[in-house]
Amino acid sequence: LFTDDAGIRRLNKKYMKRDKSTDVLAFETGDIAISAERAAKNSKRFGSTLADELKLYMIHGILHLSGYDDVSSPKRKEMRGMEEEILARL
Repeated sequence: LFTDDAGIRRLNKKYMKRDKSTDVLAFETGDIAISAERAAKNSKRFGSTLADELKLYMIHGILHLSGYDDVSSPKRKEMRGMEEEILARL
């Protein structure tokens, strides 16, 4: 699902019990929700393209569904490494 910041905030609050917007949510059902609005903002912030940000968010969501987590610094570093590896192959 591609949505905006308000939409992903509603999903985050309803399903994850976190009342804030985010870039991507991954659900146990295999669904992924992405804030295209956040991707657009971050592409400008980081000097990337919207397409590259959206690819990153899709990969991030797929990695969550594959068992990767980013709640701690070491796990976040591992997940970021996997994201970079996958992006380099695209």
